[in-house]
Amino acid sequence: MGNQLVKVKYYSETTNTQSDREYTYFSADTLKVGDKIIVPVKDTTGKAIVSSIDIPESEIEKFKDKVKIIPAGSLIKDEEQNRETSAMTEANVLIPLGTQAIIIIDPEKNVKVTALLSEITKLRDYAKLRIITSDAELTPLTNDLTLIAKVKKAVTELKEVYVRPIKNHLDSVSVVFNNVLDVVKEADTVNRNKFTAYKASQEKRVREIESLNFQAQELARKQAELNHGEFTVDTTPITVPVPVQKVSTESGGAGTIKVPKHEVIDFKALPDDYKMVDAAKLQKVIKAANGNITIAGVKIWYEDSVIVNTK
Repeated sequence: MGNQLVKVKYYSETTNTQSDREYTYFSADTLKVGDKIIVPVKDTTGKAIVSSIDIPESEIEKFKDKVKIIPAGSLIKDEEQNRETSAMTEANVLIPLGTQAIIIIDPEKNVKVTALLSEITKLRDYAKLRIITSDAELTPLTNDLTLIAKVKKAVTELKEVYVRPIKNHLDSVSVVFNNVLDVVKEADTVNRNKFTAYKASQEKRVREIESLNFQAQELARKQAELNHGEFTVDTTPITVPVPVQKVSTESGGAGTIKVPKHEVIDFKALPDDYKMVDAAKLQKVIKAANGNITIAGVKIWYEDSVIVNTK
């Protein structure tokens, strides 16, 4: 098989005891006596200590096909973990007590995951080759469907074991930083609004001055018409200020641009290209009607869908 043949003794960290009996395994990694490893045990895994290595295969000739394999990466690396902890301390990475999240990594090394993958791969490959020519052949197909449903459930549950602690920790971290970001966003919004409000007041003043200058010109023109073409009022226009466009500082810059906005005020008047179909709502209504419904502009039909129940 190309794997190292070893013997191990199961052990318990709680009681600090080892089993009297030795158990034989093939190992994908090269192990040495005294190594602590995770080994497959029936439908689960357990911890063991290598008691013998390089066992001749002649000792297991009668039950060779039943010997389980210790997958790669099953070695419990106590020394490596200690080195990582030491390196973190040396780098002054201080983690306060109570702020650590315990997560499980490397699911690809989990014996259950590899076993489930092997099982479902066989089912998939067989399904591709399956040919149904009689009612009787639907029985094994149904058995496979129920097995697939069970494997799917097992995979989903196993995935949750890995994902849930990460999600829970991510959610708690997100709450903290979202609260911080809310304050940041509020400060940002207040300052942006003050910038645009000042810019708007400048533009309003420009419009007012331009209006006054125009009115003054009109008044002067009318007076000149009544006074034989002579101007009797001061026609010098008020200087129009230039609204600020951008402010530059040593740390950066800020300015304004015109951003297009829109609001639909008459949905019926919208061109068809801009109207969206609510597919989820349509499907819900059609399903609830149980075949007794027609909707203008909608084609409704029914297709067989396989339902699988497990026991």
